[in-house]
Amino acid sequence: MNERKRGHPYEYPSSYMQFLISIRYYCHLDYRTLEGFCRNLSKILGIPAPDYSTIHKRFLKMDFNPPALNSEEIVTAADSTGIKVHNSGEWMREKYRRRRGWIKIHFAVDVETKQITAYEVTDEQVHDNKEFKDLVEKSEEKAKVKRVLADKAYDSYANFEFLQSKNIDPAIPVRRGD
Repeated sequence: MNERKRGHPYEYPSSYMQFLISIRYYCHLDYRTLEGFCRNLSKILGIPAPDYSTIHKRFLKMDFNPPALNSEEIVTAADSTGIKVHNSGEWMREKYRRRRGWIKIHFAVDVETKQITAYEVTDEQVHDNKEFKDLVEKSEEKAKVKRVLADKAYDSYANFEFLQSKNIDPAIPVRRGD
């Protein structure tokens, strides 16, 4: 459709723009960050990336109604995962026993709809307990949380007291010997 196009900027399909709107909405990205996302995506898809002003202009013309979370009570699951930042110098790290350099994504998900209700990105040194309260509070902005499911990493008196003060049922296994 856009092969050997000159002059006026590329026309992007509505489905592609709907996808970008969804990414912007769920990940809370600004337009310049979304432009960077598109540039990396263009390497995979093989299509030219739109610039941030093109994205913004198309978004203004489109109707986007994000799916609403369950407005009643939800059950949230909280966890985190690590992502290696880069692979360069891997043999040096192995030889000299240096830290690898990870980022950690803490997230909360609505168990029924599988939608992310909250997330935080930190470095590898931040423990899961530190981000738990923020995840629950951000989840409560979207819907009333009635229960939180989490693993033993979230087992602490502070978390149980926080959930009790919010009248939220904790489903966190207790570690042995603590």
